Formats: sequence, structure tokens, C-alpha cells
Amino acid sequence: IFFFFFFQAEDGIRDAQESRGLGDVYKRQYQRRVRETTKSMDLSCFLAGFAYGGTTVVVGQPLDTIKTRMQASTGSGSSTVQVFKQLLQREGIAGFYRGGTPLLLGGGLMRSAQFGVYENSLHWIRLAQGGPTEHRLAGIVDPQIVLAGWCGGIGRGLVEGPVEYIKVRRQVAKPWKMSELLCGSGATLFRNGFLFANFCIWMDLANQAGALDV
Repeated sequence: IFFFFFFQAEDGIRDAQESRGLGDVYKRQYQRRVRETTKSMDLSCFLAGFAYGGTTVVVGQPLDTIKTRMQASTGSGSSTVQVFKQLLQREGIAGFYRGGTPLLLGGGLMRSAQFGVYENSLHWIRLAQGGPTEHRLAGIVDPQIVLAGWCGGIGRGLVEGPVEYIKVRRQVAKPWKMSELLCGSGATLFRNGFLFANFCIWMDLANQAGALDV
């Protein structure tokens, strides 16, 4: 019994000297647990995002091509059906996927970057702050999720800007220039960061509501 209390007291003194408070003890425990369970960057989010991006191209590229052709021919008065028929007659099925190659590669990458950067940013933010925050804006908005959402949106925008530029130029059958790849990237980064941060906020609110229902 003596030795038991002696070693317990020694451990308590050592913890107190290192942490100077239970808050630091919990913080170190959280950081140790996270390191043990995630010793490397989690690739599952990147792979899921890449699969989502590839599927989007296969399903949505024909409609996007029709939309781009209609926008490029402003004033022609062509309807969706007319553009569809003209494109099918002139270029066949392949015409609907014009510009699809960079989007297939970049689309999967930008969506995997969006979700992958978000998840890993949230992981490192919480690791740096010792775990999920207890302080929420207006009592409901998690600032860690907001910041990670902005990171995810910017991560997507860095890929999306050049890819979207090449895709549109290919869809309207015009050459693209390397010097113009980053045109409009500032607006794209801000738009994606703002939109994805709001998406993450709503997802977190939905999770909170689900937890309350349970």
C-alpha cells in the first residue's frame, strides 16, 4: 500500500510539474491519442473526392458543354434542344465531352482537394488547439470548422481555376494560353472558400440537430 501511494503521488507531482493544470494534461492526452490513430494524412477523403469528381464529369459534362455553347453564342436565339442537335450532328457523342479530359483529371483532383484539405486542416487545427473547441460563435458556429472550410475551399480553387479555364476554351473550340491560366483565380478562391465554409457550417449544424434528437 505504501509503494502504491508513493508511485501515485510521484506520478501526480510529475504531471503537475509538466502541465501545471489539468487542462494541459487533457490536451496532451488528446494529442497523443490523435497521433496514435492518425499517424499519416488520411487519404480516404481525397479518394472519395476524386471518385465524386470523376462521376460528375461523366454525368454532367454533356449538359455543361451545351450550356457553355449557348453562353458563347449570345444573341443567336438557339434553344437547348437546338444546340444539342447541332452538336450531335457536327461532332457526335464525343463533342459533348470536348474539354472533358482536363476536367476529368482536374475535377477529381479539385474535389478531392476540397474535402481532403478540409478534413486534414480540421485535424491539425484541433491538434494544435488540444481538441474540439468549446467556444462557438453565437453558441452554435464552430470557428475551427469555419477555418477548415475556408482552407478546403481555397484548396479546391487552386486547382479549379486553371482547369475551368482550359475546359471552357476547349468547349468553345478556342486555343488556351499558359499565361492566362490564373486569370480570375482571386475571385475563384474567395468564392470557393466562402461557399464551402458555409456548407461545412450547415453540415455541422445538421449534426448538432441530429445529436439533440438522439
